Amino acid sequence: MEVRGKQRLAFLEDKERSKLIRSHLLKSRGYWIVVALVFLMAAWQLAVGAPLMIVLSVLSMCLPFSIHAIRWSYRAWQVRSGTLFVEGAFGRYVRDMLWVRGIQ
Repeated sequence: MEVRGKQRLAFLEDKERSKLIRSHLLKSRGYWIVVALVFLMAAWQLAVGAPLMIVLSVLSMCLPFSIHAIRWSYRAWQVRSGTLFVEGAFGRYVRDMLWVRGIQ
């Protein structure tokens, strides 16, 4: 499986690869911004005295957006490290805290 991923990445030039990584990272950051805005909206609703069920329903929107943010960040890491179609790569990505910027 690992060979298949490296074969797909072999056709990309460095410029195309960095453009793809940048695109994935921008999508990830965009989703993180949406998560922060939704969280702030829920905090604001709580502060103005909105019913708890409404606050929780707004807050529950953070989960799918954060999943998308992690997914696009993981895709960028896959392209950067060449780990497409590698079994257990996501576990290593999470365990080694590669999702934290600066540790890579």
